[in-house]
Amino acid sequence: MFSRYKRHVFSFGLLMLGSMLCSYNVALKEDPSLCRPPCVYGQFSLPGMTKCRKWLDCYEIETEMQLPKLLLGTGMKEVWLGQWMNQSIVQLQIKQPYLDTYSTTLSNYLLFQNNPFFSQVIGYCEKSFGLVVEYYQHGDSSQLNNILLATNLSYSPRAQQIRFQLCIDYVKIIAFLHSQNKYMCDTNNLCKLSTQYLMTDDLRLVLGDVDHLQEAGTKCPSWFVKDMKFEPPEAKPIYRSKCIHAWISNEECSKELKKSQFTADIWKIPDVCLLYLGENRLTGVIADNRSERIAQRLLPIHSKCKRLDPTERPDAEEVLATYLQIQSELFK
Repeated sequence: MFSRYKRHVFSFGLLMLGSMLCSYNVALKEDPSLCRPPCVYGQFSLPGMTKCRKWLDCYEIETEMQLPKLLLGTGMKEVWLGQWMNQSIVQLQIKQPYLDTYSTTLSNYLLFQNNPFFSQVIGYCEKSFGLVVEYYQHGDSSQLNNILLATNLSYSPRAQQIRFQLCIDYVKIIAFLHSQNKYMCDTNNLCKLSTQYLMTDDLRLVLGDVDHLQEAGTKCPSWFVKDMKFEPPEAKPIYRSKCIHAWISNEECSKELKKSQFTADIWKIPDVCLLYLGENRLTGVIADNRSERIAQRLLPIHSKCKRLDPTERPDAEEVLATYLQIQSELFK
């Protein structure tokens, strides 16, 4: 069935040991490295596995999985923590009123497998409207401060490297989405956005919620809650202005909307990065001096991102190149 979905396979710079991908688990003291084989589209692997396995089908999901704990029950889907072959996994279950969205949701999750910027699919069952994905024990990036505290990294010199790496990971994902002509519709407030990105064992970002990933240049649903302090100043529905006129072509409106969506993403980058660097959103203060120094180095590129004229903002590739240059200078 999955052959109709576009396939993308990418490397992520993970440590290669022989034919295995290995990452460092900051939560483990005795055995810090977790290895798994790299897999092709339609297969998955989990830490400790020596061979890839095909995505689980309906029968395997029904007979081999246990779902003892509901993690989240709000919104369009339920999120269950379960077990498969002594491995923790997560099942996403579309709720009854939203079953018509399942096909789109499934295609979004399958689209970029096995790209390590995205949460890994373990299997799915169309007849039950379910999708199984990898479990990320650290949760989402809104819990970063708690994660660093729990892993005894809050006051470690590594903390600033980890925080800045998350900024880089975020911009890499945005740059990739733009290169694929994709846009996230439900990133209209910082709190919501930070919960959509999950933290891997080695504290890197993956995009875990792609329910509302869609083609750039197409209109997003109007019911998403917006935080106008987070949104760019030009964030007004493009279709209320010139695109309501009959003489404006749909193609022209689509191009204009795509530009608006991409420049809105750029406007948000400084806020996301400062959140990862530990800025208090109410006071605007970064308590750690080392993170504050990183923020000061980022001020020129962040000022460009916040230009009131969206046409003067850099694209994601320019922001990424600047971030990488600063990283090489600060963490030699």
